[in-house]
Amino acid sequence: MKKLSKLHITSSIFISANFIALISLNKTANTAPTGGYSKVSTLQLLSEVVRNPMGAFIQKISNGKLKGHFIHSGVSTTTYNNFSVRPRSIIQEKTHDNKFKYLSTEGANRIIVAESSAFKILTYSKNSLIKEINMVREGENIVITSEKGARTPQHVLKKTILNFGNLDDNTPSTSSQASAPSSKPTITITRHSISNRQSSNFDTEKTYVYEASSLKLISQVTKIKSHDKIESTTQHEDGTTSKIVEHIDGRKNSFVYNHMGETLFSNVTEPDRSNVVTTRLNENTYSKLRYNSNKKLVEEKIITPTSSETKIFNEQGEITSTSRINVLANGETVETTTHENGYIVTNEKRQDGSLLSIITRTPSGELLKQDFNERNLPLNSPYKIN
Repeated sequence: MKKLSKLHITSSIFISANFIALISLNKTANTAPTGGYSKVSTLQLLSEVVRNPMGAFIQKISNGKLKGHFIHSGVSTTTYNNFSVRPRSIIQEKTHDNKFKYLSTEGANRIIVAESSAFKILTYSKNSLIKEINMVREGENIVITSEKGARTPQHVLKKTILNFGNLDDNTPSTSSQASAPSSKPTITITRHSISNRQSSNFDTEKTYVYEASSLKLISQVTKIKSHDKIESTTQHEDGTTSKIVEHIDGRKNSFVYNHMGETLFSNVTEPDRSNVVTTRLNENTYSKLRYNSNKKLVEEKIITPTSSETKIFNEQGEITSTSRINVLANGETVETTTHENGYIVTNEKRQDGSLLSIITRTPSGELLKQDFNERNLPLNSPYKIN
């Protein structure tokens, strides 16, 4: 089972000369202004790339490059045509030799416009955590990655992908395209964080998929990792919720619920590696299939509020017995089982579940009955009733 903590190994690049420069910049000024500052979210900015390409903060240009518009701002801003960064942040562009070059403003101009295959912003969060933002183009998609608070309990890694959809079916899919396949542009946000403050590893992953133009939420996935399992919960556009529980021993259980929390489907693995698949057929009817550790069907059950039917199968897939249970109006139940040897056994039970009688039909047609008291003790030996 893959550990979530591996996802951030290659992305943590905070100990660098660039960040030392960023820290020294902050030290030369008074305390960094962290209050009263807000900007348009990355989600909204990328949506504008679809709705208004020429007026967005970033555009795709030739040779796989990006044209970015950035603004140094110490106050709240609601502009969609510039990516707003905090004062004293460092903005860099990637050069042809794969190095990053510092971009500076001229005079009182706080706006930077540049063309490059990638951009990097070294800045700080609202609670003064060092933060790095990377913007790059992957095929036709735009990817923005931000990471803050590395090597702290507040460590967060967020990756936002503007997926332009299947523009060309002959174009091989990139990793970012695979994250949210769609015929229409989508925006996928994946956020890794730490819930256990005593740990340095990511244990929570949240993924949101939006329609790019309308920002309608398509799905939402939450993964929580503990010492023995990973739980993934997905909220779907149609109101259903799916949940997957992956255990460290390899077992995997899955569930689907409707908007009222009722189970529509489940696949539960038992400790012996057998599993039970339950499906809601209609409002009051469920199908339950049990498979052995070799994935062969051993039991099939149809359940309604007043009845159930169970079939037992052997290793060859043949039915060895069929049982039917009916709940009577007075609360008593009648369970009839047909065996492959020709015997038919009917158990009659009281409302409290105690055995009332057993009626057995032999292959020759003979009927034998035995009665029981409320403690399931026999009142007599089997006797003929025909």
